[in-house]
Amino acid sequence: MRKSSLIGLLNFALVFIVFGSYVIVAQSVVTGEWTAETKKEKSDKIHLSFERKTEKGGRNQHGSSFAYEDLQGLNRGETQNGKASFRLVREAGTIECEGTFVNGRGSGTFRFTGNQAFVDAMKSRGFDLEKSKSNRDGYLEDRLFTAATLNLTTAFADELKSADFGPLDVDDLFKAVIFTTL
Repeated sequence: MRKSSLIGLLNFALVFIVFGSYVIVAQSVVTGEWTAETKKEKSDKIHLSFERKTEKGGRNQHGSSFAYEDLQGLNRGETQNGKASFRLVREAGTIECEGTFVNGRGSGTFRFTGNQAFVDAMKSRGFDLEKSKSNRDGYLEDRLFTAATLNLTTAFADELKSADFGPLDVDDLFKAVIFTTL
């Protein structure tokens, strides 16, 4: 009886450790600051820049124009004056922004939560977001954040693989999505 109880306890501990670490990876949160500037008076896009500090003390910045329709909770009229709260929801994760706008310029803070299902889906397609040829292994949150800001999707990965360019890795995938959005 004692042996079976001990085995049961060890099995429970193993399950707890495996699922516990899975949840921790899936819920990693990246934080930073955002700035925004509206373009032309009748434009349907806004330029957003995201800046955050890396684990090793460096800085990572991404700036791009986003369609208002991609930003949940923000429209052009709300960029003139006042508080703002909006989200950019992508397959790789969600960026939640809080801040203020004055005369078309905005700033504030953001929180990014990555999507573990996206990591798993990309891995099943041969793109392991936890590994890279550039020797930056272990920076999953960085890659997820970049994938979200660039709107990297599993459909894009499927299209690229079906074009039969030969063996591709995650770095190739990011380069391809950057050049298709220019």
